[in-house]
Amino acid sequence: MNAALQLLAASPLFIQSVSAAAPFLLTTPQTPEVSLVKILLDILNGLHRSERARILNPTRLVKLLPPPFHDRATEHDAHEVLYFLKSKLDDCKRILNMPPLPFQGSVINILKCRCGHSKEPVAAIFNDISISIPLDASDGIGVTASGPIQLQSLLDITHKDHEGAHCDACSPMQNVPMTEQSFVKTAPNLLLLQLKRFSYMESVRRTVKIMKQIECNERIHIILHETNEVVNYRYRASISHNGTSSNNGHYVAYKIDPSDKLYEMNDSQCQEIKEKQMFESQALFGGGTDNETPYILLYERTV
Repeated sequence: MNAALQLLAASPLFIQSVSAAAPFLLTTPQTPEVSLVKILLDILNGLHRSERARILNPTRLVKLLPPPFHDRATEHDAHEVLYFLKSKLDDCKRILNMPPLPFQGSVINILKCRCGHSKEPVAAIFNDISISIPLDASDGIGVTASGPIQLQSLLDITHKDHEGAHCDACSPMQNVPMTEQSFVKTAPNLLLLQLKRFSYMESVRRTVKIMKQIECNERIHIILHETNEVVNYRYRASISHNGTSSNNGHYVAYKIDPSDKLYEMNDSQCQEIKEKQMFESQALFGGGTDNETPYILLYERTV
């Protein structure tokens, strides 16, 4: 919970977007949902206004959360917590007839088979991008044997196997599978990326953590479909996972403040990272001591 709140509060653009709803909430009937959003906005604004990264204790917020998030004794998946918090804020803005949060973009999905046949393109809205981490034959469970991968190269991969989809144009006897290609049509102002670190492996019958090194670049870009426009982004904040599986571990947040200082926010500890150059931190670079790896990254669109 703490790491998710710190990540959201790191972006001035996000704070500006959600703060616009605050005056309207004063005249809105006070329901548990409205009370939750008001406390959430209060915490996020407090974190953002602080001159330095601030330690927080979101007890008031946690008391209003539904199961399973109300249990502070359990370490919840940071991506699930982020999704929940964003959905509550988006619901609030939708009820007030306000623009959506700045995470929203759109993609065009196209299904193709190896013979070149394709189905009608389908447009879809996205609020974050989940990125699969490829494993080489030399990569074992929970370890990284081969070299690191650039985050930008993973972002450039736009295709994946589409389970259960088969080409209607090919012979039914061939049962030709189809691959889904996704192309970004409109880019969001805030780009939220989730590295899919946890995967169920049938060989061991449990969910394992993929420890592959991912070099998280300070600047990345997206090329828009049809126009080929290049949209540039700069790193704003991230959440790393310290542990060996989804069932154990701890989340730590990192952010760059307006003066380009990098802060590490680890629950009751908050410190500026001075001894390491930006993006040479183990948590941002990927892999290393204590099994700490980048998990969720927030990038802000630049001019």
